Amino acid sequence: MVRTRLGRSSPHGIERLARNLALFAQLSFDERRAYLFAQKARETIARTRIAYGLLSKNLNERTRSTQGVEVLLDNFYIVEGALMELGASWKHKATLRVPQAPDADGEKQPRVFMITRAFTKEVDALMGRDAITEFLKTYQKNAPLSIRELDIFPDMLRYVLIEELLRQIEWNLAVMKEVATADEWYERIIKTSRRSDALPRLRKLTSLLASEYNIVPQAFGLHLLHRLDQAGKEGDIRMVSKWLKLSLAKQGSTYTQLSTVSAQAERAQAVTISNAITSLRYLAQVRWDKVSLDLNMIDAVLAKDPAEVFQHISDDTRSLYRRTIVRIADRTGAHDIDVAREAVRMARQQYESRHGIVDRRNHVGYYLVDEGVDALKVALGYIPKPTERLRKYIKEHSTSTYLGFVAVTTIILSTLLIALSDTVMLPIAAMLVMVTVGMLLTSEIALALAHFLFTRILEPKPLSALDLKEGVGKGRRTVVVMPSMFRDAVSAEKLLQRMETNFVANNDPDIFYAVLMDFRDAIKQRMPDDEKQVNEIALGVANLNERYPSPTPRFLLFYRERKWSAAENVFMGWERKRGKLREFNQLLRGKETSYIGDVKEAVAPLRSVRYVITLDEDTELVRDGARVLIGTIDHPLNRPVEDKARNIVTQGYGIIQPRAALRFVDGSASTFSHLFGSFPGIDTYSSLISDLHQDLFGDAIFHGKGIYDVDVVESTMSGRIPNDTVLSHDLLEGLYARVGIASGAHIFEGFPSNYREHAKRLHRWIRGDWQIIGWIFRPRGAIFSPIARFRIFDNLRRSTLPIAALLAIVFSAFSQADESAWTIAALLALGSGQLVSAILHITERTVDWRRSTRLLVSKKKLLEWQTAYDAAAEKKNSVLGFTRFMWVSVCGSLFLVYLEFHGGHVDEILPVVWIFSWAAAPFFASIISVELRRDYQPTADERLYLHKIAARTYWFFLDIATAEEQWLAPDHLQEEPPSKRHSHGLGVSPTNLGMYLLSLSGATTLGLSSVSSCSERMGKAFDSIDKMERYKGHFFNWYELKGLTPLAPQYISSVDSANLALSLIAVRGALTEACNIPIINIAMFEGLRAKLAVLLESCEYSMQHADA
Repeated sequence: MVRTRLGRSSPHGIERLARNLALFAQLSFDERRAYLFAQKARETIARTRIAYGLLSKNLNERTRSTQGVEVLLDNFYIVEGALMELGASWKHKATLRVPQAPDADGEKQPRVFMITRAFTKEVDALMGRDAITEFLKTYQKNAPLSIRELDIFPDMLRYVLIEELLRQIEWNLAVMKEVATADEWYERIIKTSRRSDALPRLRKLTSLLASEYNIVPQAFGLHLLHRLDQAGKEGDIRMVSKWLKLSLAKQGSTYTQLSTVSAQAERAQAVTISNAITSLRYLAQVRWDKVSLDLNMIDAVLAKDPAEVFQHISDDTRSLYRRTIVRIADRTGAHDIDVAREAVRMARQQYESRHGIVDRRNHVGYYLVDEGVDALKVALGYIPKPTERLRKYIKEHSTSTYLGFVAVTTIILSTLLIALSDTVMLPIAAMLVMVTVGMLLTSEIALALAHFLFTRILEPKPLSALDLKEGVGKGRRTVVVMPSMFRDAVSAEKLLQRMETNFVANNDPDIFYAVLMDFRDAIKQRMPDDEKQVNEIALGVANLNERYPSPTPRFLLFYRERKWSAAENVFMGWERKRGKLREFNQLLRGKETSYIGDVKEAVAPLRSVRYVITLDEDTELVRDGARVLIGTIDHPLNRPVEDKARNIVTQGYGIIQPRAALRFVDGSASTFSHLFGSFPGIDTYSSLISDLHQDLFGDAIFHGKGIYDVDVVESTMSGRIPNDTVLSHDLLEGLYARVGIASGAHIFEGFPSNYREHAKRLHRWIRGDWQIIGWIFRPRGAIFSPIARFRIFDNLRRSTLPIAALLAIVFSAFSQADESAWTIAALLALGSGQLVSAILHITERTVDWRRSTRLLVSKKKLLEWQTAYDAAAEKKNSVLGFTRFMWVSVCGSLFLVYLEFHGGHVDEILPVVWIFSWAAAPFFASIISVELRRDYQPTADERLYLHKIAARTYWFFLDIATAEEQWLAPDHLQEEPPSKRHSHGLGVSPTNLGMYLLSLSGATTLGLSSVSSCSERMGKAFDSIDKMERYKGHFFNWYELKGLTPLAPQYISSVDSANLALSLIAVRGALTEACNIPIINIAMFEGLRAKLAVLLESCEYSMQHADA
């Protein structure tokens, strides 16, 4: 039975309930009971879906639908969303590993389930943030909840609400069954009453009713009596009615009383169902992590951090600390609060022993996510699992474990490859070549296996970060720089646009933006166009400072004069990009550099800059990405600790780099970018992404984009790299200054749309990798660790991989070695997705001889460089252009064709296919490099079809946005039954408002409506909109149409607000354009044609159905 209480509990009632529940918290844990509860939850979810299906199916014209059932049917998508949420959340065993308490029957149930069920009953299923917060705060005064209990509290609320809705559905199904049975009896009674011998048969039928129903069910008796009364005095059915009334009287009820009770029950049910739906909608919208911040007792303990850092860390870092506490509490049996207190105690002990001296060990996080976690576990009697012991061993012996696994796997696989391919029958020289090739191929497979296994054994270790949403602060002042070159007006405009985009997404008074420019290489120090190029960008920078005024200019330009380079035999910017950044660091610290112009004035506000974020020209920071990077590098656990004797960072990080994601527009620019670009966009649902080097060795590999500590990088890199020798400096900087990855920070970067641009980029990278080969062979006592040397070697090894694959395929084709073994090895090494890339990459590998010659002999052109912008500008995507570009590849393939025919191997299919595919590489490269066109123009018939859809949509909005709906389009329309034609349930949302206004303006643009008609409709709509209550300018998420009042619970949806804002911008543009076109125009005639076509189709449809 449903409850008949319609009111909500008072705050005092909620507090009293919470206090009473907290007094009876006898906690324990039983694995079997947790399993049984999870099983029951899954059954409840399944039963709810089945019951809803039966409810929908059983409704028919004769079955009277109650208000509660209508609300449920109209909003079951919200219930379905809750069911899906529960199904996803409770898949993990650990989810329900929470303290249990005995229920009224003595059975152990999750404590959080019992208190949510009692709370839901108290508030009649209607809950909001205030009620939940008050209840949990009062409860936790006597019985603190664990972190896991708080985490699953919203899911448990969903489950309890689902249970309540299931009870209501099953009650309705029972009532429907009784009503259907009553209808069957009614039909039998009426049919019998019309017979000639009705009287005796009705007596017999009444006796049958009496024998079958000793106690008349309430819904059955009420419905049957109602229908018999409607039938009047037809025949002798009054004797049945009399018996029915007498039976109900014996049960203590009359028809009037039953009607009253039934009406009250239906109203109570409608209230309960509406409350449950509203609460489920609230739970779907609320950010529980924000709500739980005020409820988490653990945070209150950790806030006593002696380093006074915890209060300033980010939400993700708080969650990271909490997860460690939960894990330790699970394994030790301690309460979460006790674990947190012990961590604070250890931090305070360290703080007092060092007399308040700043140290990373003073921070409580050191004992939760850093090296001190082992000491915390020992103090609490933590017993690690076997998997944890394995992880600890791997980390303690990271270099030997990783390199040993790769080496052993490579030897085993290469031995198998040599044995299977009969290579031992070859001459000694040939066999040595093939063994080397085999080891190169199998080393790639071994590394892939190592990454696969280690990333699954080790847990991701994200870096801690500070929360800088309120501002960076002068102590963390940062400048975002983009090193570039002077070219032309177009490139200058793009560069300034990129700088403005980064500023808008990361506007903070203590973040500055600068472009670091070099002139192009020249035979003279100054060229005639230099001043013009400087003025173009200087004017753009000045315009940006004028557009975004600030007491201190936020946009800056720095450019260097050319210096003579004997190695390159030109005047150029000293050391190119590396030199720009090095000299900029020195400029910030007041040293003399080759930067010219108004340098002293420009650099004055930057003297206190602590960090520099360096980006490429094609890179964009995401919103607040700069704050995340700054907050990460400035966290006490990440601050760099230098070994002054060796000038190297040993703890913390001098550089933090973000995750890189491909821009959507670049990922779909061409077939080439589709095939070889990474998946575009950011996965907002995966904040923990494994980086093997970060998780295993504690630091990552630097790729040139990120934030760095100016003083640390200058200290560690001073005098490290000889002039005119190294183009690619990123890896070395990362090895000296240590690099960490900020999982929560992202950048968008571009990707070449054609193979030529991609090949030149790879050529530049590979050339830089080979220039630092000397660092591998530094003396044993040098700074670099074995893993650092391996990282350099691995880059070189990877650059030779396509050559090894080609040699394997070609050599096996022209020798007695087994072709299949080498071909399979080559494919496995390259990866199936990179098969085409292997053929194309041969071109840049053929220039390795130039690279080696420059490095070892001539020492010239080591800094030869072409920017990504310049490479992209050379878009010669014709077959002839690619043939010229890949001439070495073509000539090599033709030579192999000659050998194939000359050696009489034409009957062997596989080598012929490989060689001709290689020869056709320029053709394939041209095809996949063509930019994809997106300017599809619909045909006349397609335009008419779309126009008709627009006309129908417009008329639909006109039909439902009437005076009864305050001239606004409601959220949804109910057509059945007709009496409910204007019962629009929840009313209207900001998204509904935006879509309706867009339909009016769109109809004007398409000629379906006049400007005057649109203006009249919009005027009425805006009159209603002006009456709606708002919060700081934002519309609430739902309004009741009749009174235009916000529906409870009141909240703001950022998605709906954005939809309305964008709709208003589009409407303004459409109306502005409409006011500037003639009254009689082509769009008007096209709209008239579409409307006539729709009317004609409607007439034909009506005639066809009339004939039927």
